Amino acid sequence: MVENKQFSNYSVNFGITSTAAPPPFNDPLPEVLNSDITKNSFKIRLVSFSNIYGPIRNYNIVVRKLPSSSLPSTSSNSYSDADISSYKDGLYLAGTVTGNATEFVVGSGVTSKRKRKSSIAQNPALDSGTYYTVFIRGYVSDDKYQTTNYYPPVKTQANTNAISPGIIAAIVVPIGCAIIIIFLVILFICCRRKNVEKIPNESPTLKPIKTISPIGIDRYEPIAPKNFEDHVNRLKANGNYGFSQEYGMINRDLAYSYSCSRLQENNIKNRYHNVPAYDTTRVVLHVIDNDPSSDYINANYVEGFESDYEYIATQGPLPETVFDFWRMVWETDSMTIVMLTRLEEKGRVKCAQYWPETGCLSVKDIVITTTEINEFSDHVIRTFHVTRTGQAVERLVKQFLFIAWPDFGVPNDPSTLLSFIRKVNKWKENNIVQRAIVHCSAGVGRTGTYITIDTQIKQIKKKQEISIYANVSRIREQRCLLVQTEDQYIFIHNVLLDYIDSGETEIEASELRDYFRKSQVSESGMTELMSEFIRLAKSEKKDQFNAANRPINQAKNRFKNIYPYDDTRVKLTQKPGVDGSDYINANHVDSYACKDFFIATQAPLESTVGDFWRMVWEQKCGAIVMISKEKEGGQIKVHPYWPTKISLKIECFIIELTTETTYGDYIVRELKLTNTDAGKSYDLKHFQFTTWPETGSPESGIGMIELIGQVQRWNIATSNKCTVVHCSAGVGRTGVFIALTNLIERVKVEGLVDVFQTVKKLRYQRTAMVQTKDQYEFCYRALQEYLDSFDLYANFR
Repeated sequence: MVENKQFSNYSVNFGITSTAAPPPFNDPLPEVLNSDITKNSFKIRLVSFSNIYGPIRNYNIVVRKLPSSSLPSTSSNSYSDADISSYKDGLYLAGTVTGNATEFVVGSGVTSKRKRKSSIAQNPALDSGTYYTVFIRGYVSDDKYQTTNYYPPVKTQANTNAISPGIIAAIVVPIGCAIIIIFLVILFICCRRKNVEKIPNESPTLKPIKTISPIGIDRYEPIAPKNFEDHVNRLKANGNYGFSQEYGMINRDLAYSYSCSRLQENNIKNRYHNVPAYDTTRVVLHVIDNDPSSDYINANYVEGFESDYEYIATQGPLPETVFDFWRMVWETDSMTIVMLTRLEEKGRVKCAQYWPETGCLSVKDIVITTTEINEFSDHVIRTFHVTRTGQAVERLVKQFLFIAWPDFGVPNDPSTLLSFIRKVNKWKENNIVQRAIVHCSAGVGRTGTYITIDTQIKQIKKKQEISIYANVSRIREQRCLLVQTEDQYIFIHNVLLDYIDSGETEIEASELRDYFRKSQVSESGMTELMSEFIRLAKSEKKDQFNAANRPINQAKNRFKNIYPYDDTRVKLTQKPGVDGSDYINANHVDSYACKDFFIATQAPLESTVGDFWRMVWEQKCGAIVMISKEKEGGQIKVHPYWPTKISLKIECFIIELTTETTYGDYIVRELKLTNTDAGKSYDLKHFQFTTWPETGSPESGIGMIELIGQVQRWNIATSNKCTVVHCSAGVGRTGVFIALTNLIERVKVEGLVDVFQTVKKLRYQRTAMVQTKDQYEFCYRALQEYLDSFDLYANFR
């Protein structure tokens, strides 16, 4: 029997364990009825458990007394029934109830016999003014049960008639002194004994994963894609409370032995001392030079969907382990490397450069030659040819480097990672060995996130179900800490939600005509094209517009509903003592190949023309594209900010008109921009598209395509790295121009088309890009016209 003292803390938890652990339950955690908390007891409301493994036979209520209001660091899942019956860590069984019970009083003083086995449940009165916690186990059979997480600590009411501290001290202090003296005498005798027991090994000994796993892999039943959004919304409620509870259930302890990682000769090969490689799944290299430690690399095999060795999760190579890394690539016949970190982030080295930027890199008997580099706005693809001395074969290896992962947190736009994963898998599908080596810096956080998303996408395609909790729990048994943070766990859900909502919209260029024709046919009252456009609105980023909403900046916005996102807005150099002088209604937007290549902005107001030219100068913009006339429908759409004659002076800038040439659908002006304060100048071009109708979109896209060609040729000739694009609001026609430019570039490089994802990505960088369904349809029509007129169109058929 456990004695409970006054002024103590207790807590209660619920859970189920089984040879195949049941899935996490979706029901709420047990509830403490605050109105029923007394000095010696409190009442809890019981919860129901999943019946996937059969009906719950009985519930065991387990109580733990706490020294403070903090929950224990030891998981409730980790305690066996034997631990509870032996009162380990102050745990005790307070009661056993049937599945029909709805409430239970902890501290009622009622003793009950446990229906399972023969132990007795003790439920003595609790100590007053003390914290307790509770968990609950629901049994299907003797060896199959579920377990809840700890419930938040409950404090019993204080006893106002408690004995004063002075009296307690007068009694306790003399007794304590006597006990200490007796203890010292015993200790002295024990130390003198010759046949003393051996001192246990001080290095930690890890228990293997139990065959009866607590709330483990099967804690939650798989979720159908159609129900996934509701599931995610429940987890997000109350400040992501559900996510916190669910992620907290996943075992963070080092579950298996990692003796090889702890060998002294291998310590130098570990980038982080607290991220070892489990012995059971580690990649074992061939021993070289008769050195037993040469078989070690900090890397583990990780299972994928229906494949036990689909991934190798590893750390970013250290300078000392670059040779080991390439040995692993060679010995495992891997043809795919996925890299999810930059070499440096926030001034800290995250990974050694293990490849040559150009030419060859020789690492002992392995030679790596970079044969191709393809750079995109959010990723880089490198092709390597790898040879080894004494080996006749040459290996082809591709490295996919994702550069859109921020230094802290997770990517803002899920679609960028989805597009990246599609490219990786398209390459893997054509390989004999489809395994991918995946690494970030430690090889756990971003690496685990990537692996889980990729695995779940394949599961959705094959089985139409999602089981993120089970997936993460399972791969954590193969490499520690995979999916390292709660933010990453939430991000996985957001990416998969985006995948389900967006669908597969990427097609071959040769399929565009049929795809566009079918998308205009209505079978259920709505065309696929309209459905796509509606989904765009649903997926638009929910972001902040704090800078735009500041009172001092309000007058700088042409429209009250078109503001720049805070995270991508162009920030001007702050003028000393001038509040708000860093603000302009403009956003950085990616091109197909370059990050932040475009600036999408509104047409300057008369009061912001100076800010506009400051932006052009500070961002070193070599081209300005204007998709508007000065007046349309009798209204001023663009206040002239360029010289109509020889020159124009605005603040410290002088803009000179060098030449002006009119074409069928556009005007090209050559300008010279001088900063009188800096005493410097440079040439740029101003392109004005003049045939966009006042309502709707152009009937033909040929004029726009010709303009895009003019702009691209100028940018290539001048090595221009920044192009400003605007209409009136800087979202509708502006979005069309940028989207069509990016679509054409992708067709030329990859032969692929994805209008939906292209526009969606723009909307993550500036709100409402490609503003109307008509403009969205124009992107399709103009791209098809481009393909029809393209000299090499036959290549896409």
